[in-house]
Amino acid sequence: MKRLPTDSLNLPEIRANRELHLFCPLLLVAGIGGCSRAPTTKELTLQGHDSGVDAVAFSPSGDVVASAGADGTVRLWDVATGEERGILRGHTDAVWAVAFSSDGQALASGGRDGTVKLWDVAAGQVRNTLRGHTDGVRCVAFTPDGRTLVSGSAGGRLRLWNLADSEMRPAFHEGESSFVTMALAPNGKTLATVSVPATVSVWDVATERKLATYPGDASLVAAVAFSPDSESLAVASMDGRVRLLEVLGGKERWSFRAHAGNAKAVAFSPDGRILASGGSDGAVKLWDAVTGVERGTLTGHAQVITALAFAPSGQTLVSASWDKTVRLWELTCGK
Repeated sequence: MKRLPTDSLNLPEIRANRELHLFCPLLLVAGIGGCSRAPTTKELTLQGHDSGVDAVAFSPSGDVVASAGADGTVRLWDVATGEERGILRGHTDAVWAVAFSSDGQALASGGRDGTVKLWDVAAGQVRNTLRGHTDGVRCVAFTPDGRTLVSGSAGGRLRLWNLADSEMRPAFHEGESSFVTMALAPNGKTLATVSVPATVSVWDVATERKLATYPGDASLVAAVAFSPDSESLAVASMDGRVRLLEVLGGKERWSFRAHAGNAKAVAFSPDGRILASGGSDGAVKLWDAVTGVERGTLTGHAQVITALAFAPSGQTLVSASWDKTVRLWELTCGK
């Protein structure tokens, strides 16, 4: 299937039909360009959480989504059917982060209870509980080789865990500022962290050395995401702006107001051509990652968007919200 050039992607607003969950707008997204007919976009609403949902992640195979939230559970969903595959219980408070290992066999979760849990995905059981943080764990990420887990807590501490023996390395952190969020580059070599009020720092994972610090503006940074080539960093701020920075050097490639209210989540498509953002306005927006031009809007959530992730194929986007739901936006060519 031939791909259209990025500048030909012109997406209208997409509004979810909560009853049918099936509609056919004129939609062209990176990875499904070249459709001879209008693509069919199917939206599935995944309901099961009792409270707001704070985190989502796709398995490497793309057939399972993990979600986690304030109800203290991690839930596994079948992407094809939207059916709940299982509920992982073990945290004693809200769960703020989830991440799959590169082989899809393990899932890490971090929670307000200060623990990181490693789950056997197939069995639905806890493999290990990693203790060492003294504050709630906001973020978790596996390195690509699956040997190391990175975790960050609200108190500003970053920890690296050797998963072969669950050994915890001494914490490294950026001063006494409160920690907001982090993102691990796809190459596994670089880590970006955000601390209050709006400082973005870039770290070398191997040496735990800070490579750069980019002061933000007066608005709190809510989310960051690396491009697939690990060279660019998308930054979402509470003033509704989204910026694209060069990882090394900090040069701003573009910046614009993306959402009414706060911008809360960002995610790149696997080919790096599309950037998705979510905000307190309940909308998910799709942007040309090169130019920053808006390409479409996905609506249906009733409250703030808290997390976004693309499937490995790039044809499905998952969004999480404080409205207690997870939504799957399947973007495929029409028949």
